[in-house]
Amino acid sequence: MPLTLLTRGLAVLGGVALGLVATYGLLFVLIAAALSAQPPDYPDTWNDVAGEVGFTLAALVVDMLLVSLAVALLSWGATGRWPRLRGLALIPSVSLAVALVLFAIDLVPELDEGWARPDCASFAVSPAAWRSTDINDRLTVSSGVQECRVLAGKTRSQVRALLGEPDTSKNSYWTYPTLGIWFVHGRVTETHVQPPMDLD
Repeated sequence: MPLTLLTRGLAVLGGVALGLVATYGLLFVLIAAALSAQPPDYPDTWNDVAGEVGFTLAALVVDMLLVSLAVALLSWGATGRWPRLRGLALIPSVSLAVALVLFAIDLVPELDEGWARPDCASFAVSPAAWRSTDINDRLTVSSGVQECRVLAGKTRSQVRALLGEPDTSKNSYWTYPTLGIWFVHGRVTETHVQPPMDLD
């Protein structure tokens, strides 16, 4: 009897400890969810957002498994009986389902937001998108200019004809609101996307 009481007492202590760990874990999950549940900012894409959401969901499941184990230990320590496995399994499964629904409600309406990584096989500079005040349109064009090397080898006059007058124009470096361009011997050698703080 004393040994049984001691074992059950240790189980209660273990359950309380796991509960505390799970509580701190839940705070981490909530912070991760808040950071991941938003449209991507350059240079992240929706694939990066999906990875962050997946990591958050995995962390949630692990945390809820700790909660299930804590509940099992507390139940056995207090009553001497283990709870049903089916009931314990509901804790992580229901939590995951609720989290999926919340992520869907938050992110699905925003799928048209965020910038898109260009396909160089079909990419072409759109003057309308380049002149847009929407930061995602501008970043999509700037990223395409950089990744697809649209300006490589072009002269200053060719760049000016395509993109308009630069914001600043030093001898070897021009800047636009979302793009920096380097020249060597009068021709473009490198471009760099530089997201502005504000396009307004």
